[in-house]
Amino acid sequence: MKKYYQILGLEEGASKQEIQVAYDKLSVELDPKNNDDLDFFKEEFALLQEAYEKLMGHVPESIDNESSEKKVEDTEQESDTNSSKMALGDDKKLISRKNKEAFAKTKEEEDSKPSEVEPPTKKKSLDSGKILVSILVVVAIVFGLFYFFQSDNENNYLDHFNKAEKYYDDELYDLAISEFDKCLFIHSEADSVFALRGMCYLELEEFEKSINDLSEAILI
Repeated sequence: MKKYYQILGLEEGASKQEIQVAYDKLSVELDPKNNDDLDFFKEEFALLQEAYEKLMGHVPESIDNESSEKKVEDTEQESDTNSSKMALGDDKKLISRKNKEAFAKTKEEEDSKPSEVEPPTKKKSLDSGKILVSILVVVAIVFGLFYFFQSDNENNYLDHFNKAEKYYDDELYDLAISEFDKCLFIHSEADSVFALRGMCYLELEEFEKSINDLSEAILI
């Protein structure tokens, strides 16, 4: 008998009312007329009928009515819940299908629109040309400034050197040293400047500075 209860989805000891309710519910679901797989549901429906007949003949009428009614109510409530879940699942499938159709339609409309975007190859080529021109302009400016300051430094160096020589000839050794310092600030490795400044220090009897400058001139 246990398998018959299992076919109806019931526990052993169920009342006739519970058996009747379960049978009514399953008979609708398994009726071959309501399903496509005719052979499969014929077998299932036959097992359902067999279980129903065996159990209805086996269960005595003396089962507690109150307990039976409660179980019947629980069974009906569970049946309603399952039906609601099935209906909700069907609604979700319908909504999902509609969303997919709407998305496909929108995408088709977008694909059908003529493209107004500039060809990417041409745009990249223009951008590369602008970058190259900008780099060349910057390089030209840097070299121009370099030569400008270089030329300006050369002119300043010659001016300070000529003044220093004049002060040296006029025996204005302090002023000559000041101008030689400015020359060395522009060209720090000018040996002739170190030599002449050393001679100025020698005339001023600053022998240590004189020796340092003359040694530097020789090393350079």
